[in-house]
Amino acid sequence: LFGPESETMRELLYSLGGCYIKIGRLDDARQTLQQAGKLTDQLYPPGDFARSFHHVFVSVLLSAEGRLSESLAELRLTEPAQAHPATENLRNVQAMRRNTLAMQIRLGDYDHIEERAKTLADEMDRLHGPGSSIRAFLYPELARYHSDRGEYSRALADREAFATEGNGAPQRARAAARASLVLARSLALAAAPAVLLDEARAVLAEMDANLGELGFARA
Repeated sequence: LFGPESETMRELLYSLGGCYIKIGRLDDARQTLQQAGKLTDQLYPPGDFARSFHHVFVSVLLSAEGRLSESLAELRLTEPAQAHPATENLRNVQAMRRNTLAMQIRLGDYDHIEERAKTLADEMDRLHGPGSSIRAFLYPELARYHSDRGEYSRALADREAFATEGNGAPQRARAAARASLVLARSLALAAAPAVLLDEARAVLAEMDANLGELGFARA
């Protein structure tokens, strides 16, 4: 209908590559993203914002492969496109900046993380209004940051904030968030061990009830 070198085919290849990453077929994801990247180079000139999306997908793949430094380097390649984005691309730029923060936290690079996260959160609230899903996904990253630093009460507050505001997240993300919330409550000594164990069992039972949607993410 659209041709093998069409924009529709390009979008489909990126969707397929993302799906392969989510189910752990990383070799298939790499091959598919290579195809999509070639189409992107054909369809868009250097400097076009559309090219930055390719770097984001490759970054996600590299992260899934455990190649975190390379993943961050790939995200850095989007920075020129972030400098003067059109209005319709502002949300995408904010997501790229959030992903960069997340990767730095995973690498233990804490340079002005809280200050930058606060600035980004304020910008997200101005653009999307309070309670947006894009804003909500900052909380798990900050929770990881605080937990890594042994600041368990602050990590718990971030996990609770996501539990409140992350209802727009997909099932996989919500299930992972509930498991992380139990862990955060445990580290913060927020309840008796028996209560926490019951909470963990409840999360596991809910995951088992949604196994078809969760797949290997249940692990």
